[in-house]
Amino acid sequence: MLRIQGFRAAALTLFAFALVHSPASSGAAESPAQDRLASCDAKVALAAVQEVVSRPESLEEPMELFSVAPPLFHHGQKDEAVFWFYAAQLRTRYQLVFEQGDRGQLFQIMLMSIGPLVNSYAFQDVSKLDRTLDRVLEWDRTTPNPYREKPRSAAVERQIEQVYAGLRDMKVQLVSGKDDLERNARLTSPEMERVYADAVKGRCSKDQVKGR
Repeated sequence: MLRIQGFRAAALTLFAFALVHSPASSGAAESPAQDRLASCDAKVALAAVQEVVSRPESLEEPMELFSVAPPLFHHGQKDEAVFWFYAAQLRTRYQLVFEQGDRGQLFQIMLMSIGPLVNSYAFQDVSKLDRTLDRVLEWDRTTPNPYREKPRSAAVERQIEQVYAGLRDMKVQLVSGKDDLERNARLTSPEMERVYADAVKGRCSKDQVKGR
């Protein structure tokens, strides 16, 4: 139950950015990390990011990792937002091989909530995105994954292989479609970031909106 509540909290964090919920009342360090992610104070929000990505619970419920992408993007660390967006995708897809429930639906919410914004930035430089995906794979290889220890049938092995095959296919497409991908991203990114900035400026002062 606690783990289910954890990734529901991560989903709500993304909606807090998308729907411009009020930030934590004081941004105080003693408030929960998921609350502090929405702080307009960069130091508070980015400290919460490090807390979330460092705790073992986020590896057990990797959907929580999605929640760090919006504050990273908002506070100017866009490349790190891309990294954690794709790291969260990879580990959640792996988890979904073993655990279903309503995770699949929440996974789609995560992708739709922050994916367009992150990707409109990331795809402007597909060579850098390709290097970021290599970082994600290296992080995945060297970071504990509780689901690796679970018993697996031949069918499960095939599903896991499909998870990694999807990322490899994406890397191939980045090379073959580089010019079109970058051109389309540059066309869509200004409007995407304008909409995002307009959403957050209602609760954060202008000098705190670093994502513009």
